[in-house]
Amino acid sequence: MQKFVSFISSVSRLCPAKISVNQPFGICGRLMSVSSQDILTDDHSKKWHLFSAVCLERLPQISANLNEIENKYLNFMNQLEIENSLLSDHELRFQEDKKIAAKKHDDSDLKEETARKTTTEIEDLWEIEYNSFTPAPRITEADKSNDLKSLERCLDGKLILLVKQKLGTQETWVMPQSRHQPGESMRQTAERILHQYCGEKMKSLFLGNAPCGYHKYKYPRDADVFGAKVFFFKAFHQDGNVSEICPEIIDYSWVTKKELPQYLSPVYLESVNKFIIDF
Repeated sequence: MQKFVSFISSVSRLCPAKISVNQPFGICGRLMSVSSQDILTDDHSKKWHLFSAVCLERLPQISANLNEIENKYLNFMNQLEIENSLLSDHELRFQEDKKIAAKKHDDSDLKEETARKTTTEIEDLWEIEYNSFTPAPRITEADKSNDLKSLERCLDGKLILLVKQKLGTQETWVMPQSRHQPGESMRQTAERILHQYCGEKMKSLFLGNAPCGYHKYKYPRDADVFGAKVFFFKAFHQDGNVSEICPEIIDYSWVTKKELPQYLSPVYLESVNKFIIDF
């Protein structure tokens, strides 16, 4: 940058009437706006802080409700299967039972043929077993109370862990993040975050060593560091919940993608939306 300033200054001395450092000048027919003030204020000597963040997702636990189009397609495929399918073993046995009942044999033959259970008796047993079964509810108590700290909420969708974290002098909702320490990889920093911020009971599966997203923000102009670059690593929740909260964490919540705008700033949300996929 200093060489560039020296070059411009030397050109301005050679051609003072045409080119000035503080005025636009043309190179190959293009106009550029460069001034000595802009060059001096753009301090590239400052460094960036590197951070790792974890996008921890709890995957859906049950199938999602079908929409109108999916229901129509399902009914169509079921009807098509019934029309084109062959008889099952149970249906063939039912036809055989009807033939046996219609036949007239002697007593010994009839007794031998009717010793087995008929399809009607089997269907009665199936119905008793079906009526005694109670499926788990799709709407849990956590859904009714809107418990944002529970993993039993929104079982048919994806939940994402957010923490209210102290960043400088502010308390901000973000994905768990921490500054990279010398001697560890960026993924190791991400793994350390979960143990440090969420406790040892939290079990997760990280997806590779490469980050899935990126975000940066600048520090105040009087800071010695230019800003922070945050690299996101995606992980799937396997077991446990947040059990221990370190002093840097004020609060935490498990939220859906639709609820993210209620917590995250627009700039931060724009960055994380690029790698959070939810249908």
